Amino acid sequence: MKIKKALSLALIVGVLLACNTPKKKEIKEVKAPTMEKKEAVKIGATRFEQLKGYFVKNDVEFDKAYKFVVVSNQENFDKYFGVAKTMNNEVTPLDFDKFNVAGILVK
Repeated sequence: MKIKKALSLALIVGVLLACNTPKKKEIKEVKAPTMEKKEAVKIGATRFEQLKGYFVKNDVEFDKAYKFVVVSNQENFDKYFGVAKTMNNEVTPLDFDKFNVAGILVK
């Protein structure tokens, strides 16, 4: 009877170990950065900073209800965005030598 119990226990442990496959790579869930604070948010090697004091120009053509834009120089930035400076807001300075600007424009 003891042999039967030992074999049953060994069989159960063997099945449990066979079913427990090692994880290849865990995927880390990263929440989208919130831009409530003024400082930049850094995820991995990428830094996100919300630009303030700019608007999407009215003459931007949309193929869909939205448009993805990545800009790496001032000339292309000016095609899509204008400065919306008032007495009460600050305009985020741009440095295209260090950073690119990415945005999702909505109609």
